[in-house]
Amino acid sequence: MFEIKVWGPEGVNAISSALQAAEDCAKSEEEVTLTCHYDGAPNYRVDIKAPDYPSAESVWEAAQEAASKRIGSVEGSISIERL
Repeated sequence: MFEIKVWGPEGVNAISSALQAAEDCAKSEEEVTLTCHYDGAPNYRVDIKAPDYPSAESVWEAAQEAASKRIGSVEGSISIERL
């Protein structure tokens, strides 16, 4: 679960960019999908489907880093929780 808040003028574009960056992390892995779903502001659910735990964990870590990097470059915050 990502909780993303952006106060700067980038707003929804920054959030969209962060979620897209997270989803792109799964594209380099075979048989792994990562999708982000809007659960109501400011919460975004992240679903990962993978054939094994190590693949899923690798993509999860990359997605966290990618989303955090994007939000870190704007006036906003991101908190990440594993459910």
